Amino acid sequence: MLKKLFVFLSFLLCANVSYSKNDAYLELLRDYDEALYKVRYEEDQKKLLVKLSKKATTLANQYPKDAAIKAWTGIIFAAESKYYTLNLYKANNRKNKAIQFLEQAKSIDANLQKGIIYTSLGLLYLEKSGDKFDQLSKEYLLQSIRLDPQGLESNFAYAKYLFKKKKYLETLKHLALATDAPLRSDRKRADKRIKFEVRQFVDKVKIQLEQKS
Repeated sequence: MLKKLFVFLSFLLCANVSYSKNDAYLELLRDYDEALYKVRYEEDQKKLLVKLSKKATTLANQYPKDAAIKAWTGIIFAAESKYYTLNLYKANNRKNKAIQFLEQAKSIDANLQKGIIYTSLGLLYLEKSGDKFDQLSKEYLLQSIRLDPQGLESNFAYAKYLFKKKKYLETLKHLALATDAPLRSDRKRADKRIKFEVRQFVDKVKIQLEQKS
């Protein structure tokens, strides 16, 4: 009888731990989307992301084997880095932290969420100079496309790589795929904002094509 009671209590404890971790992850994702896609002013976005990166780091240390939490910790740091345009030290510090967490996540579950790790790492390496990073960026972004060929973020990210290489017609092809990608049920607000950015990028590419002709 005592043995059965112990097994039952152990099951409840495990269930609570699992729920707690999942709940923390969903809260992290919700707060990220709110900071970037709901808050209007950049200074307010920055403040929220600074708080969120600290919270995410705590969670990543609390759950060191959870690929999703580590990946989103990296993504949050990458987002925060964009707000330090006048402070290169801080920007690079946040980017390096982002890469660190994302590489750790990749070692746990590389194909997580249809290649979101490859997408994020590919974009981070795209911002670095040197043939080594350029090759890594291309490899990771292509792997992202292989994992999610019709995806919004995978195609938008690879389009940015192609644009940097001045392959404008190929860029438009992947922007079209990004435009046609269905909205994810759990991230509709984020996807609508990303699609708006895609449309802006299409205009940018068309200007380059006009100048080229």
